[in-house]
Amino acid sequence: PKGWTDYTLLAILHVIALARIVILNASNWGDGKECDGLRLRVENDRLRSEVGLLQREIEIKDARFARLDSKKRPHYRSCERLEILMIRAARGLTNGQTAKRFQVTVQTIINWLRGVDKDEPTVQMPEKQSPTTNQIASSMQQIYDNNGVKPKYLISDQGTQFTSSEFRSWCNENEIRQRFGAVGKHGSIAVTERVILTYKDGCTRRILVPLSKNEMANETRLFFDWYNEYRPHMTLSGKTPNEVYYHRHPANSKPRIETRPLAKHKTPCASPRMCIAGKAGAKIKVRLDFLEGRQHLPIIRVERI
Repeated sequence: PKGWTDYTLLAILHVIALARIVILNASNWGDGKECDGLRLRVENDRLRSEVGLLQREIEIKDARFARLDSKKRPHYRSCERLEILMIRAARGLTNGQTAKRFQVTVQTIINWLRGVDKDEPTVQMPEKQSPTTNQIASSMQQIYDNNGVKPKYLISDQGTQFTSSEFRSWCNENEIRQRFGAVGKHGSIAVTERVILTYKDGCTRRILVPLSKNEMANETRLFFDWYNEYRPHMTLSGKTPNEVYYHRHPANSKPRIETRPLAKHKTPCASPRMCIAGKAGAKIKVRLDFLEGRQHLPIIRVERI
């Protein structure tokens, strides 16, 4: 019959998978290290069989899609094109590799990257416009009203929105003092720049950025929850922002757990030097958790055994 080779290959793969399941059940999983190793091998073989079946399934679907005339193939929607480009970036694919995987031409990929598609309409990105003085003042007023507090200082660049007489008047009315970064000088507002760089390095460059605005807002919230609660800061002498803001007793000022048997209270250690809790030479257990399963947001805890 037509396509018998495909059916034969699928049948062979199924037989191999069933044979391995029989071996797995016959072993009854057993006990001990040898059986643990057997379980891992069987599970590994099962996963490989599953991958093989999925790959063959994709090959069959791709072959059917390839038989269609290129003009009759369904077009990728705008959101699908964006996801394809994100996969291309995440996996480090070339334009040619991406085109082959998704059965389009290399020029189509190039057009997508340029934001232009001659064959179908695209969603054009709006031109980037700077916010006006009134928009900034209105947004900041809304933030203050929602949180019930106002800052003492406002740090910004020297854009016309911030240097205008209207914005200066608004700051004076709200008893907010303005501070500006030096024009063209990197590091003039080092702490603010450090926060932005940390957000980029610790969040946006470590995740596949969601297409949904709400999902991205949630990822940002999680990052800054972790940043404020669990990340010690050099600028704050090793304290976390929440310890400083809420006037909590800093974790790094508590007596330390000392693992060195011969260490004494004055033995050099990480700053700040604190006295030893209990006896030196303690055995410890390090527990690693992740905030809501995000592996770029680790939570490390040390416990005495």
